[in-house]
Amino acid sequence: MKRIFTTILFLVLSFTHHAYAQSSFIPQGSAIASNLQFYYQSDNGYTNPTLFLTNISNVPIQCRVTFYDHDGNELTRYARTQTGGINSWTTVNTGTTDFEIPAKGSRRHGLMPNGKIFAIVHATVEWMSEADPKLRKALVGGADIHRRDYGGGLSYSHAKIMINNGEPF
Repeated sequence: MKRIFTTILFLVLSFTHHAYAQSSFIPQGSAIASNLQFYYQSDNGYTNPTLFLTNISNVPIQCRVTFYDHDGNELTRYARTQTGGINSWTTVNTGTTDFEIPAKGSRRHGLMPNGKIFAIVHATVEWMSEADPKLRKALVGGADIHRRDYGGGLSYSHAKIMINNGEPF
């Protein structure tokens, strides 16, 4: 009887720990970026949405951005997080929703196609801070729709959208 009780207790604690580990991201703030489009015809014809997020706080934050298509399917496999600037972008990670933004730092997080896709897209942007669990507003950001046209190889941004009307969240 004691052995059965010990086994049951071990299983309960194992499942509880597993459930807690999966829910350790508890957002302190969130916003939605909508009205985005994502398509890929070829290397010379595509549109990809990119979010530019800035941490306005004095502590690092963990950020989670999840893109969804018009049917509610997650598009994480296309995600790419970068730092740097024009002609010097450095990829921080790919294929994930989670990344860190240092205090007063910025990140570029967007979708990069790798095959034919046509979608109306929106993204949820969530953040939390392990360093300051009482922090209420840490992010500002906007979305940029980058387009590369067929033929002439022109590459430009054709839409700028402020997340949360440009207000911190």
